[in-house]
Amino acid sequence: MSIIQSVDRNTEVGVTIEADSLFIGLWRDKRELIHSSPINLFLNREVLQWSLISQKTSDKKDVFSVPFGEFQTVVQEYTETVFRLSTQTESGSKFLAELLVRVYAGGMAYRIVLNNLPENSKLLENSEWIPANVNGKCYTPNGEGMPIGPTAICNLKPKHTTPVIYDMGLYKLAFHESDLHNYSQLYLSKGSDGKSIQMVQEETICSGTVKLPWRVVLTGKEIADLHNQKNMYLSLNEEPNGDYSWVKPGISMWDWRVKGCVYNGFTYGMNNESLKRFIDFCAEMGLEYFLLDAEWHEKHNPLEAIAGLDIKDIIAYGNRKKVGVFLYYDLHYVDQDHPAIDFETVASAFADYGAKGIKYGFLSSAGSKYKSQRKVAKTEEIIQIAAKNKLLIDFHDGPIPFSGLERTYPNYINREYCHAQLDCRRAFSPESFVKMACVNLLAGPIDQTNGTYALNEMKSREKGPLNEYNSTVASETARFFITHTGHLSVLIDAPEAYKAKSDLFAFICSLPTTWDETRYQEMKIDSHVAVVRRKGEDWFAGVVYNEKGGKHLMNLDFLESGAKYEAMIFCDAPETHFKNNKEAYQVKKEILQSGKTLEIMVAPGGGYTIMFKKQ
Repeated sequence: MSIIQSVDRNTEVGVTIEADSLFIGLWRDKRELIHSSPINLFLNREVLQWSLISQKTSDKKDVFSVPFGEFQTVVQEYTETVFRLSTQTESGSKFLAELLVRVYAGGMAYRIVLNNLPENSKLLENSEWIPANVNGKCYTPNGEGMPIGPTAICNLKPKHTTPVIYDMGLYKLAFHESDLHNYSQLYLSKGSDGKSIQMVQEETICSGTVKLPWRVVLTGKEIADLHNQKNMYLSLNEEPNGDYSWVKPGISMWDWRVKGCVYNGFTYGMNNESLKRFIDFCAEMGLEYFLLDAEWHEKHNPLEAIAGLDIKDIIAYGNRKKVGVFLYYDLHYVDQDHPAIDFETVASAFADYGAKGIKYGFLSSAGSKYKSQRKVAKTEEIIQIAAKNKLLIDFHDGPIPFSGLERTYPNYINREYCHAQLDCRRAFSPESFVKMACVNLLAGPIDQTNGTYALNEMKSREKGPLNEYNSTVASETARFFITHTGHLSVLIDAPEAYKAKSDLFAFICSLPTTWDETRYQEMKIDSHVAVVRRKGEDWFAGVVYNEKGGKHLMNLDFLESGAKYEAMIFCDAPETHFKNNKEAYQVKKEILQSGKTLEIMVAPGGGYTIMFKKQ
């Protein structure tokens, strides 16, 4: 067995190549977390057998800047071992290969590279992770529903998307992938004995040199520790090739949930006056974008606006006011009589209109139906076409997470990969938000459309929820902050709803478009999440609780020692409740400093945010 240690010597990975088989195990602080687990690859339905040629180990340090996101600078130190291998099929076909293993202070990643594969080779991965403690509990994403868990390994379904969190008690593990290109997406399930976590995939068709995605394991004593390791994804993806200086993150208004709303005799609809009203509000509040959702174009022609709507005039109006416009696009216009228009043509036309981005929905649910590998390749192709036309891209409706790919393509500005609020006219619960923040947000940015302020009237709206919308306005503000990772963040409510609570909305208006530093303080899947972020000398904080509520103690040690900060606190009122008093809140000011602990009572289903200004 070859032992590879992280630079700080706290994490170890063991690689064993024997009897034509390949195994990987993981230790943290001298505790075994993953037993020696098999890497099984099948080429054209034949298992690959391995033998070692040579190996080389070196310590490395990646330091690079990112144009937007949760950190201004990414620093990753790791030990990398490159194993040169020979591999052959049972029938005797031989190929050269490499196994790259990187060991970080908080986890590990490995990838396999196969060389000179014949044309149209069929590659299938069936590897396993065998936890040292098989009595732990799993938490997994659940599409556009609340994450699944806690559940035992033996109760896992046949196919779960990643990241999958495995709680072993003292340690938590997260299994995921990164640097995914033209390869089937990773899914996880239970092994045949119910005691291992197994990779399950569709076959990938490939040839020549094939780089499998990085298989990533994050480790920590708390779920927050896993989130604080997410920059590993960026380090595992390639740097951008080309000029992306035109890419700007920001906050956007959105029209979809406001249709039919009436304010002071004005009814919002799909018309120039309504859309300019959104743009005026964005300009007034300093918000960067307005996102125009579906139904703006003719049913079978995404290049023709509906009668009475002058889309070019709307976009030009926004650009004059320095508010960029996103246009919605999906393939639902496609049928036997109306084939898909080449996306190159669509993107070029939208760019000629002056649009700044595209919200892309239902990539493989309408029109062309893509299997896993093709959907991966098609999504990346769309990102590239959008980039060529200087368009940002935000994917919805079953997108692939592509963790870290925003480094390679900075115009890949966000994706849903969760239950976006009110999707399918269903409001998610406080418990759902906490779980999605812990699980789905671990994959990277999510466009969750938080920030409802007119909670009492939302159910009566044309596009409102069919179920109960249980939240508080202070929690809605905190939800928005927690998912505002410095990419694209979309607000769900009407301009008038925010104006009516302008003192609360001031927190959202104060948010920078991107961050210098982020710290996930607490991610308790059964109670609450707490996140702090810094821009320059100022700090921002957000806390959200599930239905239990509770007394939250915030350790202020992230503030600069010896400095005093004016803290504007936006929180629930004493009488606030997520069911029967949703819109009660309070705004107060305190002078705070490092070394202290701030105590705030959070209502059931509530939350709070704080803006710290250094004095």
